[in-house]
Amino acid sequence: MNKLTLRERLSAAFVLLSTLLIPGICTYFSLNDIAVYFSYPKTLTFSYFTIFSLLSFIIFLPITSLSIHPVFRGKKSSNNFQKKVGVTMLVAAILITTTTIIFNAFYLNRISAKGYVACKGIPVGWMPGMAKKYAINESLCHK
Repeated sequence: MNKLTLRERLSAAFVLLSTLLIPGICTYFSLNDIAVYFSYPKTLTFSYFTIFSLLSFIIFLPITSLSIHPVFRGKKSSNNFQKKVGVTMLVAAILITTTTIIFNAFYLNRISAKGYVACKGIPVGWMPGMAKKYAINESLCHK
């Protein structure tokens, strides 16, 4: 029995909207952060999560493809298609993680070469381990 009820179709529509909206918002804010990073201000707060957040849509696209069929056709996706989507999501997660690590290493080397120093402590408004503040010189770290 692959036929879906109206309630199940509405639930799938909500998932579809969410998988389009959430990555869109993440991409917008991440692009804004990256623009700040490459403007090289006197002080910047570098988040290790920015690139991961930017590329999150790659994981959400397969979920979106799973939601489209039930919403518009009223039937569940085939098991074969669901398995392919699962593999795609796994590959996407590996790709995103690798890209994040490479970008973080590249960018941290770049700001180090430009003379930035890591400030001590946790940046205001961030949880421990989520971001690090960098400045052109030590005196700017305390402002």
